[in-house]
Amino acid sequence: MSSLARLLALTFVIGILCGCATDQLSRNIYEGARQHNDSLKGTPLENPRAESVSRDEYEKALRGGAGE
Repeated sequence: MSSLARLLALTFVIGILCGCATDQLSRNIYEGARQHNDSLKGTPLENPRAESVSRDEYEKALRGGAGE
């Protein structure tokens, strides 16, 4: 079991070294962090502070759509 753990650790270290050499690792970390921050903003339905239409505009749209 310890040989498997050593092999996995060695593979991980080699992967990190290759990633650092090509500057891909830092780019991936940046993109991952940016996407994570964007996902935290949520959708307008999830975000109660997001701008939404007023109740009057909503009712006017309902009445206008029902008359057609």
